[in-house]
Amino acid sequence: MLKQRQSEANLLPPRSRLQWFYNLPIRRKQLIGLFTSEIISIVGLVGVGIFLIVLGGRTQLRNQAKSELAVTEIHYNIKIDQMGFGFRGQSDNAAIIEAAKTHATGETLDDELRSRVKKILTNEIKARNIEYATLVGKDLRIIVNGNRDRSGERFNPNNLVTAVLNRPQQIKTSEIVSWEELVKESPPLISSQEKIQPLNNYALIRYTITPVKDPQTKTVLGTLISGDVVNGKPLIVSQTVETLDGGYSAIYLRENAEEFTLATSVQDIEDREIVRNLPPRKRTETLKAPLPNTSLLKAAVEAAGKYVTARITVGGQTYTLAAKSLSNFAGEPVAILLRGTPEVTLNELLKNSLLLQLLVSVLALAADVLLAIFLGRAIARPLEQLQQTTQQFSANNLKARAKIFAADEVGELAVTFNKMADNILAVIHQLEESTQEQAQLNSQYLQQIVEREQVEERLRLIESAVVNACDGVLIAEAIPIEPPLGPKIVYVNQAFTRITGYSSQEAIGQTPRILQGPNTQRSELNKIRAALLQHEPVSVELINYHKNGSEFWSELSIVPLADREGTLTHFVSVVRDVTERKQAEVALQEAEAHSRKQAETLAVALQKLKQAQAQLVQTEKMSSLGQMVAGVAHEINNPVNFIYGNINHAHQYMEDFLELLRLYQQHYPHPATEIERKARAIDLEFAMEDLPKLLQSMKIGANRIQEIVLSLRNFSRLDESELKWVDIREGLDNTLLILKHRLKASREHPEIRVVKDYGDLPRVECYPGQLNQVFMNILANAIDALEESVSCHLSLVGCQIRDDYISQCSIPNLQIEIRAEVVGGDRLAVRIRDNGPGIPHSVSTKLFDPFFTTKPVGKGTGLGLSISYQIVVEKHSGSLKCISAPGQGAEFIIEVPIRQQRLQVAC
Repeated sequence: MLKQRQSEANLLPPRSRLQWFYNLPIRRKQLIGLFTSEIISIVGLVGVGIFLIVLGGRTQLRNQAKSELAVTEIHYNIKIDQMGFGFRGQSDNAAIIEAAKTHATGETLDDELRSRVKKILTNEIKARNIEYATLVGKDLRIIVNGNRDRSGERFNPNNLVTAVLNRPQQIKTSEIVSWEELVKESPPLISSQEKIQPLNNYALIRYTITPVKDPQTKTVLGTLISGDVVNGKPLIVSQTVETLDGGYSAIYLRENAEEFTLATSVQDIEDREIVRNLPPRKRTETLKAPLPNTSLLKAAVEAAGKYVTARITVGGQTYTLAAKSLSNFAGEPVAILLRGTPEVTLNELLKNSLLLQLLVSVLALAADVLLAIFLGRAIARPLEQLQQTTQQFSANNLKARAKIFAADEVGELAVTFNKMADNILAVIHQLEESTQEQAQLNSQYLQQIVEREQVEERLRLIESAVVNACDGVLIAEAIPIEPPLGPKIVYVNQAFTRITGYSSQEAIGQTPRILQGPNTQRSELNKIRAALLQHEPVSVELINYHKNGSEFWSELSIVPLADREGTLTHFVSVVRDVTERKQAEVALQEAEAHSRKQAETLAVALQKLKQAQAQLVQTEKMSSLGQMVAGVAHEINNPVNFIYGNINHAHQYMEDFLELLRLYQQHYPHPATEIERKARAIDLEFAMEDLPKLLQSMKIGANRIQEIVLSLRNFSRLDESELKWVDIREGLDNTLLILKHRLKASREHPEIRVVKDYGDLPRVECYPGQLNQVFMNILANAIDALEESVSCHLSLVGCQIRDDYISQCSIPNLQIEIRAEVVGGDRLAVRIRDNGPGIPHSVSTKLFDPFFTTKPVGKGTGLGLSISYQIVVEKHSGSLKCISAPGQGAEFIIEVPIRQQRLQVAC
């Protein structure tokens, strides 16, 4: 029957189809309405949810890929920094300097010197796993190199040697060189293992070029060149993959504007194995995994050092790739760093979310089916029974009576019908007794029947609409509005019972306050009360309470009803449960908060990584410096003690010889002619007078050397790695003694005066060597600032630097003040102030950041103040701050506890 009606509906015009829907039975209209509204709601919620999850996931993946690319860049630059530190130290090697000086004079190196330099360079190649270690002269000719002997060949890769000779500062850069040039060097990595294969005609190399200077004249004698080939070395990118636990990482070199060559890459396919349900511990790394196209590489070149991102599939795995270009010394992009974050986690999230939403949709549809069946039985079936009874009664079955299923409106209608049938039957009996009365009564009852049927039809339509409504309907009396009584409920529909849990018997006679609770918004209730007092409609969203005490969000619309005279009689309230919508909004806010928290966590992890790297580099540097200073002090101490110990004996011997000589002069006033001639030639009288002074000067010099050696040993404190009680004044004085050569007047600046105000200071429990390192860093920076102020002053007044410039130019007095005092009774404060140019606010806020420096390339690493801050704050539980303003100098304040707090360990 239903299929027949559907086929008929397809043949009808639109208006007739609507009429066909109106003609359907109530039960079928319920099913169609419920399914249509549920499907629309499900499709809307599922679509919006998936869109928001995908949008948030893509944004998070792009930010994560950029953060991980920064880690790749750190790993790439570590090797360059290591070569720079190592070859800066080798540039001061005596053998290197001697070889460069010999070559500069045009002489030929002897075999022993050449062998020593060759061994130094070879050791550097092996220790640092690099390809190039070459000493080049000022004539751009190779003096000695670490691999195949190329002495005398011209070697100036990309004019880098010329740049260092013109401006004697160390250069760190990445360059593209031809494969033919690389093969000439014949490094072990190519000749023996053949790990590097020429993908094309070029190779990417990380270079450091360090000037070799004459220690006395500071003249550049040559350059030390170190080079590390990037091609075919997966360690550079595999460190990033291992650190970040998977993904894709690669480095491309740029041959020209359109051609790019893969230098090295690593792809961890663990995520693909998880998708295929393979054991999670089984991991393989795929080498030489190229990109399918070069569009991302070109975009990175155009971005000029900024991050660019894209979604690309590599090796069957989709990644969110971040790329950044690296420039050579000339500022041209020569390489592109790549980092790919896998999208497996996002895809799994989308899949699980979609499955969950589909499951919820199926359950909702099933609940609608059960509800439609229940409503059909509870509403449609009594109406069908009443319709059949009416038809039987209309077919002259006057004994037919309607069954009463419930005491609702349909039941009341059945009772009314039965009473009407009884009345009609009584009337018929009376009409049979009297024909005249029967005609009159029939006419009256027929009219009543028509009116009742009309009223019943309207009531049935209204009741059907209200009962079958999806939203809850509540009708309350119009008065009283204000407490303590309030309006009473006179009707609720089935949807209200489903939403609130109160049946019609429980709700009728109560006030709407039964839905209120402790968390119901008072502002919304006041808004409702004000609208009801003004007899105006109102709509609000507020928290209501279920019969079982649980909260739910409802959208409430209240409309006033008046009778024909305009008197307010009732209020009709429509209640809609919007809890799911509110929960979805809360879930969306929580997801956004989680994404922000993850981004903050990655930023903190990157900052900790930078601090750890800075501390590692500075610790290694200071450890080597301490060992070198302690070794030099030890080696100098022995011969100085020998000289100092023998000066007294030599002085005594010379006094004896002089006394003997005076006795000869006294008893033999007229010596032989040859002796007298020799005495005049050597000026004997002057020698006898000057010799004691000479020995006294040598004694004073030996004393000075002993003081310097003692200061070096005290400053290095190589054997003092634990907490000790020390005199801070001793550490400050030792530091000033080491820096004394920089405080003296020179051709570049006048004397820097040091004003000390120590006072009566107690001994402090600290790490002496590390605290001396802090004093050294801050005092050295103060001296640099004063030297810079002199250079700026000379430039402003237009005075040329000459040997007599101090007398010719008006130079401001240079001064460093050092004050130490006890503050708060338990802390020691050391204040170091200079009268230099001061520090701008934009710079002072970054002074203690790792790798931040305002000095030119090759002069500062940006680690001194950062490590000093960690030593004072983290190691000594103190504080380090800088007070400065432009033109007012700078003051560094170091505060440390006199006694360090120790953790109490329970036995």
